[in-house]
Amino acid sequence: MGFLTPLFLIGLAGLAVPVLIHLTRRERGKPIRFPSLMFLEKIPFQETSRRRIRHWLLLLMRLAALGLLVAAFARPFVRGGRLAAVGGPGPEEVVILLDNSWSMEMGDNWERAVAEARSVIGSLRPRDRASLIVFAETPRLVHRSIPEMPRILATLDTLATTSLATRFAPAVKLAASTLSASTLARQRVVMISDFQRTAWSPDPDAKLAEGVVVETVVIDAGEIENLALTDLELRRQSAGGRDRVTVEARLVNTGEAAASAEVTLAVDETDLETVTATVAAGGAEPVAFAPFTLTAPFTRGEVRLGG
Repeated sequence: MGFLTPLFLIGLAGLAVPVLIHLTRRERGKPIRFPSLMFLEKIPFQETSRRRIRHWLLLLMRLAALGLLVAAFARPFVRGGRLAAVGGPGPEEVVILLDNSWSMEMGDNWERAVAEARSVIGSLRPRDRASLIVFAETPRLVHRSIPEMPRILATLDTLATTSLATRFAPAVKLAASTLSASTLARQRVVMISDFQRTAWSPDPDAKLAEGVVVETVVIDAGEIENLALTDLELRRQSAGGRDRVTVEARLVNTGEAAASAEVTLAVDETDLETVTATVAAGGAEPVAFAPFTLTAPFTRGEVRLGG
């Protein structure tokens, strides 16, 4: 058992007040009127008897009532066991860690991740509180411990992926800091990510408190291979007063099986050429496009994986 506001237990010291009052209070004698005191002899009198508690049961009942009142203000709760289930589980503090790194752009990963976050929010009860953290290389606390679930649902519609890599440790530390400020006994972290292998680096500070429930929601890319474009090169040649550009790159496969993919070259939002490359497991293959002529002084190009 624990107490949410243990400072109120200092009030238990006040239980000594009724006892002290009982032991120090003096009873007043009943005055008796005499017509004359001339026939009474004056005798020195000193009271030596000590006060004693005569009504023990009544005193104990009063002290118990005061003790229960102090305990009620301290807000006791049961951490676990059978008694914790009496009357149903208490309110829960939930932190949602939503991965919005570059890898979440693959396929429909991001849409599925947002849908999972919505599902978690929809399963919460009226007294629960939720926090939303989006993370890539660095985490960002979007909502901290709020009971208004529609606000989080509305925020999910405004989020998008980034062009950054994934790092789990900073996100875990921010979640731990958020939970440490909560007074709710039941706490849970839900991490939604595609869980890239390179996203975790050892960090002794990236840990959650004992008793925090951790749930992972794996967003699997399914049939999408673990491919990446690297070493992009542009070769520029002048011929007949015009500049021609040749684009080359490398397609790297870090998966455990051979994979094929389409790679597209686009210039000024127009697709110029698409080539298909097959890469062995753990290997790399060069990708080259046919030269094209620049028609404007400022041109924006893009090499896109996946057609």
